[in-house]
Amino acid sequence: MHYETLFQEIHSELQSVEDPGQVGDYIPELAHVNPDQFGVHLTTIGGEEFAFGDAEKRFSIQSIAKVFTFVLAYSRIKSSIWKRTGLEPAGTPFNSLVQLEYDKGIPRNPFINAGAIVICDILASELASPKENILSFIHRITGADSINYNSKVALSEKKTGYRNYALVNLMKSFANIKNDIDRVMDIYFHICSIEMSCK
Repeated sequence: MHYETLFQEIHSELQSVEDPGQVGDYIPELAHVNPDQFGVHLTTIGGEEFAFGDAEKRFSIQSIAKVFTFVLAYSRIKSSIWKRTGLEPAGTPFNSLVQLEYDKGIPRNPFINAGAIVICDILASELASPKENILSFIHRITGADSINYNSKVALSEKKTGYRNYALVNLMKSFANIKNDIDRVMDIYFHICSIEMSCK
């Protein structure tokens, strides 16, 4: 199959589709991202690699990082993770305080912000050097040692993370955060800043 041609056709088709999306500017560093970037990288099960466009351009993966940290936390404490976070659809925005208050500090699932913060708290308890250990885990499963944190994005997240601080404080009031809040949030802001390319 001619994947490069297929990617080119997809890209061409998308040029005529109205894009109402906007670059997230609630984290100032993200406001600098060029919204016209388009990259695809495909590795077949046979090991062939095909790339198109901005496939080598690095970007902070933001909430995609929650998948990695959840898998790492689950590998450590298994099903007892469900005592700290649910596994249901949230039904409210990803950063809702209302839902968290109603559920007495137990996030609906590990992929909304509150849930990911609980996962970071678990990793703070389980790992000797959480930020380094998380990166090592990602390096191991991806085979890409170039993946790292973007310190500018992490700092930007921290400076504007008021709602996330509200979430962690609310969960702390319900005894669902065991570690120091600043330590947990430092891990959280860093995981959101993890930077990689499509490849």
